[in-house]
Amino acid sequence: MAYGHLGYRVRNIEALQKAISLNDHFAAAYLNLARIAIVDRDFPQAEVLLNKATAIDPTDPQILGALANVELLNHHYEQALATCHRAHSTARGVHAVVHYVAARIFEQENRSLDALAELRVFLSEEQSGPRADAARKEMIALQEGSGAIEVSR
Repeated sequence: MAYGHLGYRVRNIEALQKAISLNDHFAAAYLNLARIAIVDRDFPQAEVLLNKATAIDPTDPQILGALANVELLNHHYEQALATCHRAHSTARGVHAVVHYVAARIFEQENRSLDALAELRVFLSEEQSGPRADAARKEMIALQEGSGAIEVSR
């Protein structure tokens, strides 16, 4: 991790791979390699790494949130929804982001009412910040598109 924070990308990757070679049950190493793959926009590789991390620690909210997002990016919508549900029902310290991911999936599937419901839950759990602001804008757009009247603020 120190290499990553210092900007030594290659050393960071080598150290994480070495950590896994010494202990293939080190979920954090898989998660951090997946984060690097995400930055590289290698979403298929990130999904493989996150599935390994999830197999090791199936209730880690950071892993589940990242996995749901990568599954969304890979257009694995059913898997992503299942991961969102699993994250919300079993993860320690639930992260609101899984509701945002679920809303994005429902938007892709033209399920505006389901997307709105997920965005409402998201906003009940994360009430401020850039993601909350973006969620409110998406809600307005969805409500205008679906003819819904109530706008959450």
